Amino acid sequence: MMTSTFSWLTVGNLDFLTMPGEGFPSFSYGAKQLMISKGVTNTIVTLGLTQDWMGYLMVDSQWDDSSLSYNQGLSPGIQVYGKYIDALTTVLSSN
Repeated sequence: MMTSTFSWLTVGNLDFLTMPGEGFPSFSYGAKQLMISKGVTNTIVTLGLTQDWMGYLMVDSQWDDSSLSYNQGLSPGIQVYGKYIDALTTVLSSN
């Protein structure tokens, strides 16, 4: 089991969301869409490689793409996206 940390911080009217690795655009997009659905509309999800470096962060469907085998080999696994979204949902619900 791995543990990691991410942060959500607000500077002015912008909300920044970090991720503990190099997130693929689809990974970042999903997190941003969740933030928007919870009313956080000025979100920037570009602060990758912060607090930790777990590897490449991919959405579930990218595990079916054999051309991404290099990235898959340097990823913490297929469960990361779901776990990240679950944790972000918890943070957003408590705010």
